[in-house]
Amino acid sequence: MEKHRKRIEWVDFGKGFTIFLVVITHCLNGYWDSVSRDQNIAYVSNSLLLIIMPIFFSLAGFVFNHPKNMREYIKMVRAKAISLLIPYTIFSIILNITKKILGVNVGLGEIIDIWYKPIEYLWFLYILFFVFVVVGLLYTFRVNSLSQMIIYILIFCSIQFYGADAYILKSFGWAIFFVLGVILKQNIKLLSSIYFITISGVIFVISYLMLYRYVGYNYDYDQLSLINIIPKLSVDMFCISIFANLSIKSMFFKYFQSYGKRSMIIYLIHPPVISAVIRLFVKLHIVNSVILIFVSLILTWGTSIAVVKLTNKVNILQFVFNPYAKIRQYL
Repeated sequence: MEKHRKRIEWVDFGKGFTIFLVVITHCLNGYWDSVSRDQNIAYVSNSLLLIIMPIFFSLAGFVFNHPKNMREYIKMVRAKAISLLIPYTIFSIILNITKKILGVNVGLGEIIDIWYKPIEYLWFLYILFFVFVVVGLLYTFRVNSLSQMIIYILIFCSIQFYGADAYILKSFGWAIFFVLGVILKQNIKLLSSIYFITISGVIFVISYLMLYRYVGYNYDYDQLSLINIIPKLSVDMFCISIFANLSIKSMFFKYFQSYGKRSMIIYLIHPPVISAVIRLFVKLHIVNSVILIFVSLILTWGTSIAVVKLTNKVNILQFVFNPYAKIRQYL
């Protein structure tokens, strides 16, 4: 299970391009939270929020090699705990400190509670870890992908109807997208089927338009719910199909592919940078939406890329962002 595997080029592109969309979304949200509740900003931001996180979960499922027995399962859980929960803890502390520096009223309780209540954007690492735990366990007990999908859909619907609010339970909803990635890998020909691409695209457009027509802007499009699961699933399948069929020779593809390999670093670094940049611009009374969003995007993306390059040279940063690579030789 631990041996090196050849990377899939279009998967790296998908991660790189999607993390760029994440940075754009958080720049838009930063403007919305700090400057102006512009409905046009909400429209673009909510549209992106429907797309980005489902792709990450499904791509994680696509490259997932499930454990064959309990010994492999325990090794996998240990590896994922190290690679996900160490950065999760470190950046929970960093985010808390950043908030204090920026004058936000936060306490030590936020850090103490991270074992059951993630801080802001770090929910992704928390949920992804438990998705690996749950999905891997069921594969260990020989529960196939389709059966797992049905199980997670039923649990997700039950949670939605009965209103259980424990954060860890969100793992069952996002496991749907993770297992979707596994199913797409097992049925790889679907990704090149024009019928599959067209149908998923059409379903997304129709469900997307209905969502905005009947729900509107004032809704949490990021977190999964019965209201938005259809557009999230359909756009997820559509985007992954597009990624899989792009030409790998273009500069556009190669650029985002190169940073897809380090998308975790960009994911962890960019929110504190956005907060600091927007806070600075507001203090300088630079609140024009185009200027603030564009400049914050350029500065945030540039800073994230600089950290990616620096990480290749600094051991402590390699441990922070990829601790398992540093620790596994001792396990």
